[in-house]
Amino acid sequence: MRSLLFDFDGTLMDTWPGIQSTLKAALTELEIPFEAHTVTRELVGMPLQKVFEKLMPGDGSGAEAAARKYRELFPRIGMPGARPFEGVPGLLEDLRMEGRQLYLVTARNEIITRRMMTEHGLTRFFAWVRGELEGEAPEGKSHMVAEVLARFDLDPPGCVMVGDRSYDVDAAVANGIKAVGVTYGYGTAKELQDAGASHLAGTVHELKKVLMDGGSL
Repeated sequence: MRSLLFDFDGTLMDTWPGIQSTLKAALTELEIPFEAHTVTRELVGMPLQKVFEKLMPGDGSGAEAAARKYRELFPRIGMPGARPFEGVPGLLEDLRMEGRQLYLVTARNEIITRRMMTEHGLTRFFAWVRGELEGEAPEGKSHMVAEVLARFDLDPPGCVMVGDRSYDVDAAVANGIKAVGVTYGYGTAKELQDAGASHLAGTVHELKKVLMDGGSL
């Protein structure tokens, strides 16, 4: 198990406070009514347009405009408070020293993701970053994972996907690779297990033990 595909939000970075604030700000600026209690962590990991379709009343016809407003506001409102989870930089350093190849797959806008990774010194650990591209409205991450596998000629049995939501596990299963679910992020153990995660990690330290002990995966 030499190739590891990581999710971003809720797996490497704690971004929820900024996400929550930016979602509310985008809806407020567009004068779209919403219920504050519906802006929950369960939205993290979902394609952005789908998030607004869930939050908005009616048929969600303004979701695309809301997503554009969110992307406009996030660098100013959402980015300042985002931080890697404690222990993440050390984990990535150790994995690279062990000869693992790391890739990042996220439903977050790719340009913003790269900016955040650079700001927090994470870019150097990854062979490639695949995020949401301009104009892309994916249903999930399966096609992103498939693209990484094809681009780098990776053998699925030698890969593992690490993420905190069912979307990450679904993408792994669809491409024939194992998934490790982290419960320190924004998903639940039940959600991850039901989706098919082979292992769970409740802390970054536990995740390191799972990934370093490749024989157990």
